[in-house]
Amino acid sequence: MVKPADNEVTLDFKHILARINFSYKPGEADFTYKVTGIKITGVKGGKATYTYAEDVIAGSWSDGEAVSEGYVYPITVATTADDKGYYALDSTDGSLMLLPQDVAGAKIEIEYTTTKTVNSIEETFFNGTKTVTLPEGSKWEVGKNIRYQLTLPAGAEQIVIVTDVKDWDGETETPATPDAN
Repeated sequence: MVKPADNEVTLDFKHILARINFSYKPGEADFTYKVTGIKITGVKGGKATYTYAEDVIAGSWSDGEAVSEGYVYPITVATTADDKGYYALDSTDGSLMLLPQDVAGAKIEIEYTTTKTVNSIEETFFNGTKTVTLPEGSKWEVGKNIRYQLTLPAGAEQIVIVTDVKDWDGETETPATPDAN
């Protein structure tokens, strides 16, 4: 290798895993929401082999193994919402780095509580876990940053989810409407 004239060498790295994060938006403005757990089940992990290609994105992963216990997402709630009203649930080191794969049918379990002060008494309207099933065509691709944006209802209604998919360097957005409860 010849030393460059400007003494700079650019190393262009691309990640071969999928980065998964979550954000939530309160479904009702006058309720207090507390997200206490997120778990992804029905996906593969464990031992897998990546076959490199000249373009990292064109490489491929072997299937991996079913992960029966799922993956627990580490939660750190942002103190301010983004411009769309979503609060990030991730910390700098809190993303899940998982195998790229078809995730149709995988489940996201969200544990949370909603409370509201009524006549000076704090009442709980929901305290439990709701599950979202990812729809047909849902995929985690090599080098993608995937953020699931959850709109949490105050009570028994279904969770609304939008999938925001971005390249590590660029941005592309793909909305998804899965079955939820």
